[in-house]
Amino acid sequence: MQNADLEKLVDAAEADNPSLKAKDFIDRAHELKEQLDDGLKRVDAIDDPTLRSVALIKLREELGLRANEFLRLVELLSKFKGEQPPEDFDELVEWTSQRRQPPVVEDLLGSNCLTLFAAEGSSGKSSAAYEIAEAITTGGKFAGQFQAQVGDVVFMQEDESPSDASVKWRRMGLNPNGKRLHMMWSFTPMMLPELKAKIKATKAKAVVMDALVSIAGGTISPKDAEFALLLYRLNKLASELGVSILLIHHLTKESKRQEVTKEAIFGSAFIYSATADCWGYWRCDDEGNTQFKMRMLKARSNTVELNTTYVFSGNAEDHRLTFKGFGDRVVSIDELKTKRDKVAALLHQDRSRKWSGAAVSEHFGWNGAGYADNVLAKLYEQRCGVDRVATPSTGGRRRYAYFSVLGGEVEKSGFHTSSTPSENGSKARRKLRF
Repeated sequence: MQNADLEKLVDAAEADNPSLKAKDFIDRAHELKEQLDDGLKRVDAIDDPTLRSVALIKLREELGLRANEFLRLVELLSKFKGEQPPEDFDELVEWTSQRRQPPVVEDLLGSNCLTLFAAEGSSGKSSAAYEIAEAITTGGKFAGQFQAQVGDVVFMQEDESPSDASVKWRRMGLNPNGKRLHMMWSFTPMMLPELKAKIKATKAKAVVMDALVSIAGGTISPKDAEFALLLYRLNKLASELGVSILLIHHLTKESKRQEVTKEAIFGSAFIYSATADCWGYWRCDDEGNTQFKMRMLKARSNTVELNTTYVFSGNAEDHRLTFKGFGDRVVSIDELKTKRDKVAALLHQDRSRKWSGAAVSEHFGWNGAGYADNVLAKLYEQRCGVDRVATPSTGGRRRYAYFSVLGGEVEKSGFHTSSTPSENGSKARRKLRF
């Protein structure tokens, strides 16, 4: 935020409350920030969540801020509080490397981040959320394909009662590890202290919140300080505690929906902006067969590529999902992983050779180099002992050759790779940070 923007906020506050005026602009800014920071800490310390909501309103009045001014300062404070990443590039690479964790559910649910699952009404989004929780608590596969890490799950259910949920569980034949699934039947945006304590006590890998509209009290507005504070604090909570948070949400109503875009997310674009990843989920029956599609609308965590689309078949008897394929291609996740493993093995069996996508495609008899390029890029991105070097330019986009670096160090060649310093670097050799 620029000083001019902050000065406008402070000046507006002082116009309503002259007692806020201090000696100069910097003093005024520091005083307002400290009062807000201290006030939010005192609000969090209140045992009664309902009383916290009242206290938040009183805090705004005490600071002499209008609703929009208060909201903006709360957003900024929530965004920049806590540990900040280093500014030095090498330190930043090390910092992010230490915090990198594998997805909680492979090719579906990233770790340490906030994921939005926006689905049509009556599409079975709660049932899908229960299946995801079941896979995580048992270390199984969601929809028969997506492998989950085993761990505890905190599940906040505001969309249905315990009795209604138990009927659904029986219909589904839901069978999680009961000691790892922790249900919460009441939650408000001001209950972050309780949620944080629950995550710490259970050492949960994932939190599921069903559904965002109900948790927000039936209405969602970016002008609601409680709601804004909830999203920003959930983001910080995910990063701080290393937990994956899945927000179940709604799409706008539309008959016979064919596609989903971010504009179809119910409520404000504020929700989309606050999350790392966003899945759109809708029903698209095929010749009388129950079928659903799930598309990645935002992919900041790099768990999967943007616009990746999965197809699921639904079962009317037990309301469970079965993975069918990718978009119009019927192929399993396991088949893709097998191909990745084959390419990795090919690179690692001869560390002296560099492979282009075209060479890999020809080796395995695949149709075209594009798919092989994507597999190689994914292996490089995942830091699994694969490095790359830019090939000599022949015009057009830059292309790469990939090679194995298992063993820790890369020999310096005539031109530098993505993981080794250039000719004028201080070191000719450098250990890779995987």
